[in-house]
Amino acid sequence: MVVPRRLLVGMAVTSLLILGACGDDDGADAAPTPDATTEAGATGAPIADGDDGPPDAPADDATGAAGPDERPAIDAASVLALFDGLDQLDGDRFGSTTVVSDGDAVVMWFWAPWCPTCRAIAPTVAEVSTDLAAQGHDVVFVGVAGQGSVGEMEEFVGSTGTGDILHVVDADGSAWAEFGVLTQPTFALVTPDGAVDLLVRPDRDQLVERIAGLHGG
Repeated sequence: MVVPRRLLVGMAVTSLLILGACGDDDGADAAPTPDATTEAGATGAPIADGDDGPPDAPADDATGAAGPDERPAIDAASVLALFDGLDQLDGDRFGSTTVVSDGDAVVMWFWAPWCPTCRAIAPTVAEVSTDLAAQGHDVVFVGVAGQGSVGEMEEFVGSTGTGDILHVVDADGSAWAEFGVLTQPTFALVTPDGAVDLLVRPDRDQLVERIAGLHGG
């Protein structure tokens, strides 16, 4: 289980208070293998960005994950609360309490509008999201768009048919950094008890299989 850095910082402050009172073919060789799975902000291992385009997302400078006895009690809603206050592509402000309920799992899709691999997997994301909702599974999808203008992001969503998914705008890359996302597309899979795993540039079958595991399918 991986805890995003802001939650760990909050836990540390609480403890002190108690004690003191897409890649295209050109970059294929540099990119991780499609089944590469890592933990958000925990290993410190760099993830190569195989897509040519704007500068890489900010690197995570976390020095390590908390030990088993140091992890705060969190759930999927607590993890998603890290996005509270970000703008959504639909013009609203994101609020985790209106998106996630108790017992929900979350799929966070980190994408960039210029990324060809993001564009290629977008129809699969839309299909899986729609199918799970129709089947009554409690899996919430949130797109986290970065490395581009709002207009470019809106064009991406419109042309890929992913408009039914809620998308937030990570304009300064802070949300990407919180989860140690260094390339795109990356999926942060969050279980109802708050465990986070990153799935980097998966193919369709890998993505479907891993998402199915979130709801026991």
